[in-house]
Amino acid sequence: MIANSFFKFIDIRILFLLLVFTFLGSCGVSKINERGFTKIQKKQYSEADKLFSKALKKDQSNKDSYYGLGISAYEQKAYSNSIKFFNKAIEFGKISARKDRGFAHYHVAENLLHKGSHKESLIAINKSLLDFPTLESALLLKPRILIENILEDMNDNKPESVENKYQQLMNQDKKYLYPIEDDFLKLNPQVLLFLAKYDLSRGYDKIALSRVKKIINSTSKYANKYNRDAIKLRGYIYEYKSQKEFDSNNYDIALEYIQKALRDIPKKQSFVLLRAKIYEKKAQHLLSKNSLIDALKFVSLAIEEGEYDTQKSSIKLRSEIYFAFAVNQRKINDKIRYAELSYKDAPYDSEIKDYIYNLYLSLVALLVDDNNLLRARDIFEKAIKVSDVHKSTYGMFNRNLRNEESIFLDAAIAEIYAINLRYKDAINHLNKHKYDTSFYYKQLLYDLARYYALNNERHLSLQTLRNFYTKKNLYSSYGSFRNRAKNDPSFILLTEDESFYDWLNGINRIKLSLNSLVNIPQTDWASESDSFLQITQNSNSLLTTPKAQDKSNVYWPKNLFRVVFDYDVDDPLIFKLSDSDLTYDDLIFYGKYNDFYPGGWNVILNEKTNTVLNIEIEDCSSCPTQYTTFNSLPPKNSFFASWEDRRIRENLDHISTIYVPKIAEDYGRVNQSYYFISGIIDALAPCFATYAVAISERGFVTKQIFYWHIQYLWGELQSYKRFTIEAFIEYMVSKVGNRFLQNANNFRVFCDCAYGRIKG
Repeated sequence: MIANSFFKFIDIRILFLLLVFTFLGSCGVSKINERGFTKIQKKQYSEADKLFSKALKKDQSNKDSYYGLGISAYEQKAYSNSIKFFNKAIEFGKISARKDRGFAHYHVAENLLHKGSHKESLIAINKSLLDFPTLESALLLKPRILIENILEDMNDNKPESVENKYQQLMNQDKKYLYPIEDDFLKLNPQVLLFLAKYDLSRGYDKIALSRVKKIINSTSKYANKYNRDAIKLRGYIYEYKSQKEFDSNNYDIALEYIQKALRDIPKKQSFVLLRAKIYEKKAQHLLSKNSLIDALKFVSLAIEEGEYDTQKSSIKLRSEIYFAFAVNQRKINDKIRYAELSYKDAPYDSEIKDYIYNLYLSLVALLVDDNNLLRARDIFEKAIKVSDVHKSTYGMFNRNLRNEESIFLDAAIAEIYAINLRYKDAINHLNKHKYDTSFYYKQLLYDLARYYALNNERHLSLQTLRNFYTKKNLYSSYGSFRNRAKNDPSFILLTEDESFYDWLNGINRIKLSLNSLVNIPQTDWASESDSFLQITQNSNSLLTTPKAQDKSNVYWPKNLFRVVFDYDVDDPLIFKLSDSDLTYDDLIFYGKYNDFYPGGWNVILNEKTNTVLNIEIEDCSSCPTQYTTFNSLPPKNSFFASWEDRRIRENLDHISTIYVPKIAEDYGRVNQSYYFISGIIDALAPCFATYAVAISERGFVTKQIFYWHIQYLWGELQSYKRFTIEAFIEYMVSKVGNRFLQNANNFRVFCDCAYGRIKG
């Protein structure tokens, strides 16, 4: 049918040419071409070829001659040759020959298809349709050629080519697919499956899944053949998606996909192992959220399904979950139950070992308190196994249990801590059970200091040793442990430390504060008691109070009279209480006391009159320097010499640093001023009045002193303070030889009142 239509097409073209040549009436090339086409009509192709060749000799670019040769070759089914002649005709301007060439390409494609040259056939059919796009025969042939090409490319594993040609096939008009519908339906699931595998290999899981679903959901009888393979491939696609979500830490979605994969390919080992990893990570995530029950469920599944490495890490994770369970429990037995499970999974984990070890010891202590010594011994044995402690400890514990005294049990527990170099835990255990006065406790404290020293933690070692002086419950052993430390090679590194040297020699920096002095006796030879107190050690003056004029009880503000100094426990403190007036210093009490350590003390100065001095002693080892709020005066010669050069400002500085007490660094000038200016006007006024009466000239100085006192009451003290002080001291220096300066202590007290205290 196709041939008949083509031949009709050719006859019409030839007839048309004959009419043209007749009209032209040319006897040249055109006449020859006319005779050639006549021969074709008569199917005398050999004669026709000779005539067209003759015409080309006369005119080598004659398009009609080439066209005639093409028609002749076509009629003889020499389609390849006809295409060559049609190409020449078109080259020289015969555009209408393109359709003839399209027919020729179609026949070439058809012949190649029959020979199995599918790729060449596809090239030819595409050329045919390029020359003659509406050629029905070519449009019908192309889908068949595409199918053969796709099958061949799949066999050669050329996925890109398959995808390209499959897309061309799907773009064909359905009416041209209809004649080969059966072939198409047979091909489609094969191609979809092939391309789905290719898509999955490129990571296009969504496209791959879409293709596979088309096969699975298809109602075609041919699709059923590939259904099982499609489901299997879908399983791998789900595995891929699961792995991708797993890598992105989306464990819930990953688990959902791997479950789908296992539904498509049950018991697939690689899928099961992936699910085990997801279970493990899911359990880790739940543990971080403290969802322990769910975490335990998932980690158990991971252990059940995972391979060796996954099982190993999951067992460690389960140990952590059990540990978290133990920590969250309130009752010690429940804690131990979960801790034992945790320890079973991770017996070499030091944190878990320490935890269950401490739990066992805590339970032992509770059992001892309940007198359940038999179970206590069993639990204690578990503790020993966990801690790998030397058997001698267990022997001591077992022996002491027969005495049924808990002190031995706690000592044994402390020993376990100590053997493991956990001295702090040992000390805390004895502290908790109030055995901090026992020799064993002191020995542990000493061992802790030695441990610090050996680890070059000098500060901690010395800080621990100082407890023997600063703690009331340890002070009685201070001397014996000092002597031990002197000969202990563990403390060799500390001998370079001056503070350690002082501790060894019984010297500790303390702060001594005066609180009160009550029941001050009245002397027989004085109408008034102007008492003052001096404290010294080793001939060093530590503290001197101003006079307490006509007072039987004195109460000092806290930390007002205080001294920080290096106290030698082997040398006593000397307390001297005197009653002074303008002429005499009368001794009321003189006594020596030692063995002071931090705490509050009542020093009985006179048993008959019940004169009691209350002092407070504090550890001041961290205080950087020594200082005092009051010191006794230096010898008189030094005092007078400091005034003879009459350099007023230098003298003031000299007084402020030597004679006037230093203000404690940790107390503050504001508080000092408050106590002396706001709190003791009554003490200042008599001081002023005493010297106002004593001075024979009642002039400038007296007026200024009282003027200053009045201005203070008005709240304007600061404006007049410096002027008054300088003027008064200048006047006193000029009168240094006068009779009213016979008592140096009175002058010192006045200076304290008039300068030092106000200065603050």
